[in-house]
Amino acid sequence: MFMWRFSSRIFIHLTVCSSMMLAACSGTKAEPPQDANADLFLSIDDMVQVTNFHGFVRDGKKSDQPTMYQSNIAEACHVLFDQYLVFGTGFTNFRSITYGGSTDEYIKTPVSVSQVIANYPDAGVSRTVFEHLVSEFTKCSAAHLKGYELTVQQSDPSTLLVSSQIGEDVYRVKSSVVINVGGGGLPDTERAVKDVTNLIASRVS
Repeated sequence: MFMWRFSSRIFIHLTVCSSMMLAACSGTKAEPPQDANADLFLSIDDMVQVTNFHGFVRDGKKSDQPTMYQSNIAEACHVLFDQYLVFGTGFTNFRSITYGGSTDEYIKTPVSVSQVIANYPDAGVSRTVFEHLVSEFTKCSAAHLKGYELTVQQSDPSTLLVSSQIGEDVYRVKSSVVINVGGGGLPDTERAVKDVTNLIASRVS
């Protein structure tokens, strides 16, 4: 999500280190977690096929808890640094996977795509969480904080697109699941994160 790009003015959804250093940061393979959500995540090969980007490294970063960073940013935009403001604390399962890499240009551009899937007790709870995150991102967008400008678009009642100069994030609620796909550095990042979100959502029963 957006946190990994905005933290310390790095490429947010560039997780605490730059995407080119993801392997060194995590030291863990970015394979889908072995849990109830394992079949929902895109593998590295799936990601290459969907994004048409072949520069992802096999190592990546994964987590089973939301991340929160300390920041002096105005309260209206705390959501950029605190995944608990996005996903709450009432989830029954939480997993994230980030694939990183870089372009093959002379001056390499970091590339990153993250997938977050959070399960909740029922569809009512997940809908409440989704509506809250829509409110939080809308509040940040309306604040027009320099360096943290956002555009939020809700194409349908279940999908939110959050755009900035450094990346794109899609949030979607389906059944008792909230999905977040974020990325940056791709030739068409918006299309890529939308396509990844659609594929994950198609796997949610």
